[in-house]
Amino acid sequence: MASSMKNSTFLFSLFLVFFLFVDTSFALNAMPLKIFPPNNDQEIILTTEALKNICKQTQNPSFCLRYLKNRTHIGTTKIYQLAQSSIELAKKYANDLHGEVSLSIKTENDTEVQHLYMICLENYKFAVDALYNAGTHLESGNYPALQVQASLAFEEAESVGNQLKVAPKRASSLRQKTKNLEYQCDIIRALISYICSQTKLCY
Repeated sequence: MASSMKNSTFLFSLFLVFFLFVDTSFALNAMPLKIFPPNNDQEIILTTEALKNICKQTQNPSFCLRYLKNRTHIGTTKIYQLAQSSIELAKKYANDLHGEVSLSIKTENDTEVQHLYMICLENYKFAVDALYNAGTHLESGNYPALQVQASLAFEEAESVGNQLKVAPKRASSLRQKTKNLEYQCDIIRALISYICSQTKLCY
């Protein structure tokens, strides 16, 4: 009888250990990947050559250089800070465009144009959301996820631009502003790509 109880206790202990092992393994695998940046990531000091290399990756290098040079002190500005401020500026810009289109819908008499603006409104909202997520991932150091969100923001801005190609001439100002948002999101992608190439944090 005692021997039987010992065997039962032993088998139960084995089962418990196995269960805990499987449960822990599952929990670890289910955890989202977070890659925290090492100290040297935030110490990448921008040079003129670095800015040129970053902007070469964008669809409008001249816009990129002007945009970044206005906010960069060569030799002192860190790329992490520049990426952070670029995301915040693009997010505010997209949010402002969302508000502008919301007002345009109320004053627009053409129902087809109203419908077009409603579609654009959704794209702006998705762009703002993607940029918000990008900022969160930058803070946590999850660069692969950051790359995805930066690309999503760019695609949403690009989608608005394509929609506005058939809009009336009175929407020309909005078209240009949307193009600027597209350029800004493209710059964010290039900045993150440069960080990845210098630190190998995205692989």
